[in-house]
Amino acid sequence: MFTFSEPSDVQIENFLAEQKDLPFSYGEVGASKGAIPSDYPINHHRVQLDNGENTFVRSKNAIQNWTMYKLEWTRLHPSDTPVVAREVVCVIVNHGFCWSLNPCRIVYTLEEKERRSDSVSHSELCPDTAKKAKKDFSSNGITQMIRFGMSFYHLPARIIF
Repeated sequence: MFTFSEPSDVQIENFLAEQKDLPFSYGEVGASKGAIPSDYPINHHRVQLDNGENTFVRSKNAIQNWTMYKLEWTRLHPSDTPVVAREVVCVIVNHGFCWSLNPCRIVYTLEEKERRSDSVSHSELCPDTAKKAKKDFSSNGITQMIRFGMSFYHLPARIIF
């Protein structure tokens, strides 16, 4: 949903209430656990954060606290949503000239203690959204090197004029 003014918390909550039980905007839910469909372009970014247990714990906490959405131009509502499967959140984006509300449901979380890996995967819910999208955020420390990664694949669902 797009609006020309910043949405209030009440507007966001009403929007989420309308969207929370809708199906995902694409059929390949959970595909990131295996082979991503070939017709989707894939964006994958990974950066090395640092080394050691402290960095891993901090990066895991950042994922659990949705820190990746605490930017000047984006935020999450409700901001205290627990990172567990089936929770629904709204990503609010300031595009400069308008705002968009992007409802998402957490598809799965993954914690692999032996690999020192922690991740969350969430997907666009709204069938009326301008894109079909799925995003993964992960912190991984198989070796002493701690990396933060973000992967997503998406297709335009429709053209907006």
